[in-house]
Amino acid sequence: MKRQQIGGILWMGSCLYLPAQVLPALRWPRPYSWTDNFISDLGVTACGVYPEPGLPTREICSPWHAVFNTATTLSGVLTVMGAVLLTGWWRGRCGWAGTALVALHGSLTALVGLLPWDRHPDAHNAVALWQAVTLWCALGLLAVSTPGRFRYGTLAVAVVSVVGFALFTSAGVEASGLGIGGSERLAFDVPLLWFLLTGAAIALRPSPLGRR
Repeated sequence: MKRQQIGGILWMGSCLYLPAQVLPALRWPRPYSWTDNFISDLGVTACGVYPEPGLPTREICSPWHAVFNTATTLSGVLTVMGAVLLTGWWRGRCGWAGTALVALHGSLTALVGLLPWDRHPDAHNAVALWQAVTLWCALGLLAVSTPGRFRYGTLAVAVVSVVGFALFTSAGVEASGLGIGGSERLAFDVPLLWFLLTGAAIALRPSPLGRR
């Protein structure tokens, strides 16, 4: 098996973060809201009432927070390892830079899992912001480096993520009907589907067409 195929499989594995949200959510004593709760609420380590300026007070209790935080960290590690193995897959300066930014994005993802929001709120939020920014830049560079359907699909994922983040951080979140949880998942979870599909394509076809 070629190293690029292994890299693709690792990117597919990074998507374990998605089902890893479900199990901790099901263990909440009070129902977890997929629209009114933040994703990071699943990783909060201590049960309690958490007020935030400008937001409704949230009662959070996530007994399986360790599962979520571990899965977040592991997802980031797999993303970094996959990017390292896929170095050179996208050629040209944009391709190399995009792959390097994916690795940085994965490192920040792993760090988010190591910095639960209730223990390190400022650091958690700052790292999550740069996690998103590095991914958008990476997707843009990789899209530029590859022509055809991959380019348009990658740009579409980046746009959805940016729009989700804009809603998540603005007053438009309520008007969208998605809530803070839904808009946050547009920003952070939809790109994971890109890793899943891109990783699968690489694993199945280790010699892509049209790369440069």
